[in-house]
Amino acid sequence: MSSGRGQLGSGKTARSAARSLGGFVSAVSRDGLNKTLQDNGLGDLVGKSVTETLFGIVSLCGGTDGDIDSVDARNALSKTLDEVCKDASTPEELEALLTEQMQGNKLGALMIRYFGNYLYEQFCRTFFGQLIQKHGDVKANSFLRSIRDVIKSGLANETVNTDLTKVDWFGREGSQMAQTILNNTLSVFE
Repeated sequence: MSSGRGQLGSGKTARSAARSLGGFVSAVSRDGLNKTLQDNGLGDLVGKSVTETLFGIVSLCGGTDGDIDSVDARNALSKTLDEVCKDASTPEELEALLTEQMQGNKLGALMIRYFGNYLYEQFCRTFFGQLIQKHGDVKANSFLRSIRDVIKSGLANETVNTDLTKVDWFGREGSQMAQTILNNTLSVFE
């Protein structure tokens, strides 16, 4: 985790990762995990462990760009898949959990979870150094769980009564929401 000051990323990779994740989950729901892996050049992961498969999905959906925004996007994608798939111990259970994301408004909830994890990554990279300077390393690090909770809470407040599938997470609406949430989070911990 960077402790330096930085700028919020453009969100280009994050947008692409969100679209890819949504497309992948949709394909798993429609065609099954094995076929979706094969169709996306990940056929060597068929029958492999859940961990190996999730690494492959993160690599597929998160791209390989080396800029800091891409790293934030991949970290958020990895965290999101870990949260959603934590109960899967077999490929069949993984398929069931991914397929479940297409029911009701769960795809919107998946995107909000991803966006919240992305905001957390952005916050840590961009503002965490300020917290260390103000409060010291030990105290700033003790804030991390609370920071994630404040971001999730802020995101929930910003999206109340909103159709989550219609939010342009990485467009103007998402950018304004992100800046508001990040600034509010920083003010809570400063």
